[in-house]
Amino acid sequence: NPLILGSFTFYFFMGNDGATPAKNLLLVCMDSTCATKFDAESLKFIQAFDTSIDGTADGTAGLVRCLNTSPTSEDFTKYIAVSGAATVSAACTAGATYAMAYYFDRGP
Repeated sequence: NPLILGSFTFYFFMGNDGATPAKNLLLVCMDSTCATKFDAESLKFIQAFDTSIDGTADGTAGLVRCLNTSPTSEDFTKYIAVSGAATVSAACTAGATYAMAYYFDRGP
């Protein structure tokens, strides 16, 4: 599910956070396995998205969260049920953030 924006390719995945009850999310990564960290330039997209949804780009509160642990999936065809450990939000930081999770139907 790649989307090319300028010189960047982002990968978008639908799924849930694996919690009980599960909360639906849209996951944005830099590659198809969510193993590549965002750099300073690509992180600007995440920060703009976070600001447009939550009013501020922090990645630790609201519906948009940054994940500084690489998320895991059930399998590539269903991508993605994020493991509980990976859903711990962190500040959006270049060289540390693997993914952005947008909880679109209810907050984490």
